[in-house]
Amino acid sequence: MSVSADLRSISCTGCGAGLPVLGGGRVTTHICGYCGSELDALDNYRILRTFTELDRPATPLRIGAEGAVAGVAYRVIGVIGLSESHGGRSWVWVDHLIYSDTHGYAWLTLEDSHLIFTRRWRKPLRPEWISPAEVERAETPPRAMAEGKGFTYYETTTSVITFAEGEFTWRPAVGDRSQTVSVLSEDAMLHYTQSGSERAIERSVYLPQAETLAAFGIPRALPPAGIHPLQPYAAGPNDAFLRNAAIGFGGVCLALSLWMVTMGRPILPPQTFAADQLPTELVLEIDSPGRLAEIAVSGTVNNGWAFVELTLTDPDDQPVFIAGREIAHYSGYDDGPWTEDDSRTRLLFRPAEAGTYTLEIDVPEAGLGEAAGGGPVPAVTVSASNGAGHPLWTLLAALAFGAVALWKAAGPFQHRRARWKGTDWTDED
Repeated sequence: MSVSADLRSISCTGCGAGLPVLGGGRVTTHICGYCGSELDALDNYRILRTFTELDRPATPLRIGAEGAVAGVAYRVIGVIGLSESHGGRSWVWVDHLIYSDTHGYAWLTLEDSHLIFTRRWRKPLRPEWISPAEVERAETPPRAMAEGKGFTYYETTTSVITFAEGEFTWRPAVGDRSQTVSVLSEDAMLHYTQSGSERAIERSVYLPQAETLAAFGIPRALPPAGIHPLQPYAAGPNDAFLRNAAIGFGGVCLALSLWMVTMGRPILPPQTFAADQLPTELVLEIDSPGRLAEIAVSGTVNNGWAFVELTLTDPDDQPVFIAGREIAHYSGYDDGPWTEDDSRTRLLFRPAEAGTYTLEIDVPEAGLGEAAGGGPVPAVTVSASNGAGHPLWTLLAALAFGAVALWKAAGPFQHRRARWKGTDWTDED
């Protein structure tokens, strides 16, 4: 026996309220939204039981609402509120049973303001079933294959019906429980659901949110809470341009930095001084005032250290700086050879005027190993250049552009991580 195709409405046998008949010939149960009576659609709508004082779940989709999903016309015929509690936390969502005269029954699920479309899966699937017990025994996340696509275990849920209204193809009851094992691919989710002795496999996909809601007469998209595991990555309209522009400008800034560093001209070729030639004075001819000058110092230290003093005076014999640098070199063998080389150092300054500068260099003390002085004074090599630019700001700009490029390029990876954040699979040691 089935509901007559000509029947368009009934009066609730519990309260007399008019109820639309929308759901096609497979409807077996009609739950009155006014008094909570569950009516047997196959037996003159007699009252089977009554649900009272139920909290209606928040949803903008009402029974009788019509709209298109993936180009197919559907209408909402039933609403079910569901919840799950675990570890002191609870989750709620709303399933809307929808019906199409040409495509039959499906679900629109509203979860954290995300709209999901679900239908029964009747195509080949490997494995044909995954139970919660199999998940508990598995050492790695269970996988499934359907239509050449791989699905990986995502979660196991135990849901409870908290509200029901409208027409259904079975007899839902408040308090009914079902267990579902869900596996996720890049664009779909498969659900292995068992409720009592009944088993079902369903497939869910993410819908164009604003477009689907508008099709059902809801003008504004709902503000979603977080990223849904089925939600595809949506790049911003300018993401590719910003990423490519950042890479280009970052490369230009890096090239400018390298050019600025290498544009300096030698003003003192490398000169080496033995210990008996120190201290000594050197002449530096500065011809690019306002640009960086560099003094480079190295020493022939071996398993020891030396302290180098540098004093620079300007063309007016006024001190520019007095500085000290330590150079050192150590090597040895400890589970393999090792070397610690700090035998080179450099000093940068920006001369205020052109002319002849005088550099005095000395090594007042040196030591072997970690000893405090008394070691041989090493030979010292000194060189200098002038005219280099300071690449600080261009390097900072290159880093900033690089950060923007990485940020934009990392969008898909961050989105995938957010999709899988809610999985309940944990790797045990």
